[in-house]
Amino acid sequence: MIYTDIPLIQSKSRELSTRVDRAKLKLTIIDLFINATPNVNSRRALMADIKLLEAYLRSNYDIGLLEASLAHLGDYREYLANSGSSIATIKRKVASIRRLYKFLHVEGTLEANIAQNLEGPKLYRVTGATPVFGKIDLSNVLNSFDIFHPVECRNKLAIAMMYYTACRVGALVQLRIEDLQRVASHYEIRLKEKRGVIHTVVSHPSLTELIDHFIQLTGITTGHIFLQSRKGWRKFYDKPLGQRSLLNMIKKTCKVLDIDTIYGNHSLRASAITNHLGNGGKLQEAKKLACHRSADMTSMYNRDDKVIKLEEVLRMTL
Repeated sequence: MIYTDIPLIQSKSRELSTRVDRAKLKLTIIDLFINATPNVNSRRALMADIKLLEAYLRSNYDIGLLEASLAHLGDYREYLANSGSSIATIKRKVASIRRLYKFLHVEGTLEANIAQNLEGPKLYRVTGATPVFGKIDLSNVLNSFDIFHPVECRNKLAIAMMYYTACRVGALVQLRIEDLQRVASHYEIRLKEKRGVIHTVVSHPSLTELIDHFIQLTGITTGHIFLQSRKGWRKFYDKPLGQRSLLNMIKKTCKVLDIDTIYGNHSLRASAITNHLGNGGKLQEAKKLACHRSADMTSMYNRDDKVIKLEEVLRMTL
């Protein structure tokens, strides 16, 4: 940590302060703020954003986080814009700053929330940048696995699960057999998404069939579904598959199939949402499927959004 001017926690959260020996743990109010974020990746991004802000304040004004004013934060925002950062990146960093100073105010560390009126840039991007699987490419990838080989069947199930549920890879690697509830001809799949949200998706018939086959083939009846395996082995050991391993598997499969586009884990989620919208799905239903907080985020996956359809042109008939 580099929060050199931040005092040990002296917050309004008295219940916490009575249970924790602050002097022993050497926690700061910033540590408490970051650790309150449940998602590991979000915590890392938040920490990086705060460290960058403090480094800027130290370098340019010789002040710390608690000494900054709204003017300083505005200068920092301009610095980000001039440094070549994307609008989406600046928007995220500004959101992190707003969260930080709101927390410091609520906890009593600062008398006022200096970032309350800090404005972020407008997000003009209307389509996502993540490569979306073409239908032929995705079909070729799914059909390339030997479903009677446990490891290959696991790989196919992982790809199918990310596509048919539009889940984030973080939710996939946490998925357990206990999160699959068989209801009539399908499964209700409980996904643990960002911010600890429990998101339930009904399985597509193709996914239901694959889940049944995988369970019967492997005999896995409890614990994590997607487990690690040693190279060349047909068996798993009791350790969840990592996100990096999934990414490498997707890239390797595409390379074997001579697919030039560089697809990743998020491409499957992006493909699911894009195809849902492209096949006539409603924006609000796609928002629920994606577990997005805002329909604006979901609309970025609509790659046909720039095409003016005939029905809209016909509205101008004289």
